[in-house]
Amino acid sequence: MRKAYNKGEDSRVSYLDWAPQWAHKVKAHDMYATGGWHDGRKKDNFTFGDSMRNKWNNPMHPRSPFIYFEGVMRPVGVDSNTGDVIYAYRDWHEGFDRNKVKQK
Repeated sequence: MRKAYNKGEDSRVSYLDWAPQWAHKVKAHDMYATGGWHDGRKKDNFTFGDSMRNKWNNPMHPRSPFIYFEGVMRPVGVDSNTGDVIYAYRDWHEGFDRNKVKQK
C-alpha cells in the first residue's frame, strides 16, 4: 500500500480484501481461549472471522489496523455493501501516540 501511495495512487482496503477465506469457517474457541466452559458455550457460533471483523470495524481497538499500524492505516469510510470500515494508507504522523488514542 505504501508503494501505491508513493506513486500517487489511492490505495484502500476493506475487510473482505484482507480476511482469509477460512476465517468464518473456524470457531473462535478452536483458535484461542474464549474464557471458561460457560463462556465458550455462549460463543459457540462465534467464529474467528467474527472476532477479526469486530476488531477491524472498531478503529479504536488496540488490534485494529489504525492502532496496530500506528495511524498509517486510517479509516476513510464504510463499505456500503458490507458495512465494514475501509482503510487507506496515509503518511506516518510523527505525533501519533497509541497510548493517547481514546479506547472504546
